[in-house]
Amino acid sequence: MIYSINYKNLNDLFNKTTKDQLLFNPIFSRKCGKTSSLAELSIENDGYYIGMNREICKIVKRQYPEIKTLSVRQFTNGYAEGLEIGKTLFVDEIDIEVINEIKKYNPHLRIFGFVNNLKVYSFRTILFSEQYLGENESLNSKRNKKFMENKIYEEDILYPFLEHIG
Repeated sequence: MIYSINYKNLNDLFNKTTKDQLLFNPIFSRKCGKTSSLAELSIENDGYYIGMNREICKIVKRQYPEIKTLSVRQFTNGYAEGLEIGKTLFVDEIDIEVINEIKKYNPHLRIFGFVNNLKVYSFRTILFSEQYLGENESLNSKRNKKFMENKIYEEDILYPFLEHIG
């Protein structure tokens, strides 16, 4: 794996803790190996990988056929009923509200992974959603225009956040 340092750090953190451990997604850069590191950790510890949507879960399943994956919607619709006590959910970029709902109804499960506590947009993401997905008049497009008018970029959000936690 190219980004083995992330996997080593995640593995150490997982082994040192016994309770829920949620890492805020903005402290990691894009394309740094978060998803693959989390998937490998899930396989190694016989847990469930919970992705933000079904497409992400399909991609992870294609890369790691032996992994057990569920999307957030599948999990909340009851596909995960009857999970054993002590099982771990490895969550990847899930909103904090969803994590709280999961924990409310499944207090016996351990949750480990990345959560979104705030929206961080990049200029490339905005261009992709508007040009290639045809979202010029959608609600997301209107939010993006307001976002760009205020000139808020990833760095503006990320650095104060790092100072706050560091």
